Amino acid sequence: MKKLFLLLTAATLVAACSKDAEGIGEPTEPPTPEATLRLEALCEQLNSDLATLHTLIAADELPDCVLNVAPIAPASETIGYGFAFKQNGSVTFYLGTNAPSANRVPQFGIYETAGIRYWSMNGKPLPTATGEPVPVLNEEGIAPRLKAESGYWHVSVDNGASWWPAGLAPDGTTELATASLVAQVAEKSDAWTITLADRRTTLSIPKEGTLSIAIDAEEEFEFQPNEIHTVHYTVTGGSSKTVVTAAQENPETGIYKFDVTPTDMLTGSVAITAEVPATNKIIITATDGSRTATTSVDVTLRFASSATLITILTPGTLAELLTDYDQEGITELTVVGNPNAEDIRTLKNLPNLAVLDLESAQLEILPAQAFSEKTSLTSVKLPKVLKIVGSSAFYYCDNLKSITIPDGITTFEDFAFYNCKKLNLKDIMLPESVTTIGEYAFYYCRFDSKIIIPQNVTSIGKYAFYNQKYYGDNFSRLTSVRCKAVVPPSAGEKVFYIRNGSQPPYLRVPIGSGEAYKAAPYWKSLTYSDYIIEQEF
Repeated sequence: MKKLFLLLTAATLVAACSKDAEGIGEPTEPPTPEATLRLEALCEQLNSDLATLHTLIAADELPDCVLNVAPIAPASETIGYGFAFKQNGSVTFYLGTNAPSANRVPQFGIYETAGIRYWSMNGKPLPTATGEPVPVLNEEGIAPRLKAESGYWHVSVDNGASWWPAGLAPDGTTELATASLVAQVAEKSDAWTITLADRRTTLSIPKEGTLSIAIDAEEEFEFQPNEIHTVHYTVTGGSSKTVVTAAQENPETGIYKFDVTPTDMLTGSVAITAEVPATNKIIITATDGSRTATTSVDVTLRFASSATLITILTPGTLAELLTDYDQEGITELTVVGNPNAEDIRTLKNLPNLAVLDLESAQLEILPAQAFSEKTSLTSVKLPKVLKIVGSSAFYYCDNLKSITIPDGITTFEDFAFYNCKKLNLKDIMLPESVTTIGEYAFYYCRFDSKIIIPQNVTSIGKYAFYNQKYYGDNFSRLTSVRCKAVVPPSAGEKVFYIRNGSQPPYLRVPIGSGEAYKAAPYWKSLTYSDYIIEQEF
């Protein structure tokens, strides 16, 4: 624990009213009226100092800003200051350093742990009656209070609702005074610094003035989905307490994300990512708690020249968004945003849709029969976030020539690309994330010569890659299967087509896995042992 102590003046802290605590001894006789007045004046000064320290810490942490500073210099030498804050009122304090503790006068201070400042008394945490430490900025928003009663100091941290004894008090027969709060005050161009009497705690409170922020973007930014633009900012009139944030003006128009990276106290950058681009305004704000400055940059969607682009902010609204379009004339379409199953049905019903780009759509599951028998489709880019291609999603899309399968996909359900006979290997690259390939998933797709099964696949359904392909009288056969899985996946019957009497394909498997494949159901019937080759992938 790092302790930062501000000494106000002290007696030894005791946990209770023990008469022999730390060898102090018995309290004196009841004070005279004159002594009582001295003790009351001392308490008043101690409580005033506690309140002043509380205000200084609050102004530093919130943070506040300084409206005015008035030096106290009765003889041409500054001995103190009056500070006026914008939110925390005014305080007056005197300069000095800590002197040896006066007899039985408490020494209050602060210490810091885990970024939180707590009150201390006589070099120890100031506890509540239950022993809990007391934060300087507590929920009640008040400073501790002190009183002398029956020869003892009593402390309250709940604005006088309850008190408990905390050591012997002086008898008031001699003059007693508290020590100074502050050792040094310095003026900087943008802030006042106050070094407390312990000379280890320095507070920095910005001056009141014009806080402004400027960015290096003068024109609007045009975005494609998931594109990033970066602006650089400069803050004028800020301080170490200045925080810069960014937000979109209209939260219902587009989806933008922000990454604010300070370079130093007054400069930095804001990276703007358009997850769902749309016309909006990005507000960049600088604040130090009491002052706020903003600037902005306009953002919009950059339309593709060759295709219609639709942004779906609310799932299920695509049909409404397309009402002003010639739907029969739409042959190429890019969809971004948040489509759902209803929107997929709307896409399927576009009669001449051939090229569909869903790459930037936020869709993790492509529904069953999504584009079943959609013969107009020739090219599809699946969403980057897609995990599952549903059953019969592209069933009998027999003109589909190109499919972009994203990294991260895990499952191709049954009949997913059944009879997409114009697709080949060049088009179907299965990512390493795939774990499950359903029955008939790529039935009759044109895998020329070889098929690569990713290493994480654990299950392949029957007829998944079954393929007979004739060109006139010529038959093109499967010559190589590469299965990168160390453990042979479970497999149904006739996963791969082998013509009766033809030479089986070579099966290439990870080093050390050959015997397992020779013994595994289905795999052992796929090839002769001479055709199993172990290799590094």
